[in-house]
Amino acid sequence: MLSAVVFDVDGTLLDTERIYFQAWKAAGKALGYDVPDALLRATIGVNVADEAALFEKTIGRGFSYDAVFARRAELAEAVIERESPILRPGALPLLDFLRSRGVPLAVASCGTEAVTRRHLALSGILDRFSAVAGGDRIACGKPAPDIFLLAAELLGVTPGECLAVEDAASGIRAASAAGMRCAFVPDLVPADPALAARCIAVPESLGGLIPAAAALLDG
Repeated sequence: MLSAVVFDVDGTLLDTERIYFQAWKAAGKALGYDVPDALLRATIGVNVADEAALFEKTIGRGFSYDAVFARRAELAEAVIERESPILRPGALPLLDFLRSRGVPLAVASCGTEAVTRRHLALSGILDRFSAVAGGDRIACGKPAPDIFLLAAELLGVTPGECLAVEDAASGIRAASAAGMRCAFVPDLVPADPALAARCIAVPESLGGLIPAAAALLDG
């Protein structure tokens, strides 16, 4: 039974991860740090506390995470504002299909609720979602299940009735821990076999998820 679908935002619905990568590197350079690509890949879908710890471990204790993060946010927001809409391929066909079947939708994002709503609005899809679960509303970020449990609660459904759509391993672990079925749509990091084994589908794009969603709805 499928009663609702819960989407991650950055790198899943919206093509923001590449923007954040570029902004992190530019912000780091402006403040005298080299931010490696491998570090940025390792932080995809990771909560802020763990992200800060990874930066400090990789770059050193002298790394000023808060200062670089603030500069990164400023640079990224300017690009998102300029380039929106920044939907991932297949997003609209999938959202249209789910709406045609009357499936309630939510988002579960590590970002704050206000920023998440703003980015969805800039890309013209905020009104598609009945609930927005932001990272500032939970105690523990992904890979803890809190954000997905909150999304299910806001929708008024049980987690086991939900399909979670993610682009990050930490998100798949979080949704699985919440008891949701999962689909992985790769963005900057491909799915490894262990990750794929947790998912009902690993399509190349969001549009490629339509057959699997239809099968769950009709099954």
